[in-house]
Amino acid sequence: MGQPKQLLKFRGTSLLRRAIDTALAVPADQVIVVLGHAADQLMPECEATSAMIVLNDQWQEGVSTSLRGGLAAVASEARGVFIYPADMPMLTPEALRELAHRQQVSGRPAAMTEAGGVRGVPVFITRSLFPALMIQEGDVGGAQYLRAHPEAVEAVRFDDPDLIRDVDRPEDYARLLELDPDAELA
Repeated sequence: MGQPKQLLKFRGTSLLRRAIDTALAVPADQVIVVLGHAADQLMPECEATSAMIVLNDQWQEGVSTSLRGGLAAVASEARGVFIYPADMPMLTPEALRELAHRQQVSGRPAAMTEAGGVRGVPVFITRSLFPALMIQEGDVGGAQYLRAHPEAVEAVRFDDPDLIRDVDRPEDYARLLELDPDAELA
């Protein structure tokens, strides 16, 4: 992308700040942001919020290191956590609340987003899954573990595929900006 994608702007706000603001609007008792590559460039986006910053100096070993770092920082009284990357700018607080609600109603340890026939992030996981996720290694995140254990997951189907639209490539960002006519390419 030529820069940390979390700093890309959408509707006047960086993707990282949008992700934090989405979590804060749930509301969440604690918002944890795990920063690895380019943490020094991303930190200012977090410092203006109440989010807790966890620095992951092992980010080159894969996403599992960020998952472990984030889970280790969760307050002991937390019932569970939402896990999602900062590159999903269309994610809403309402969708996150629905995941937590559906997990609680189902009694399963996790609720996972399903859109377009694909299960993935965001997810809501309860504390009972922390030990299994803390031992993941390499470029393996929580979604892969949950897909391998469908009995533990309440699938929450969302009809809007934009909800889970992520920004991985310049063409993804260009398509996103089509939704924001006032946007400028960074």
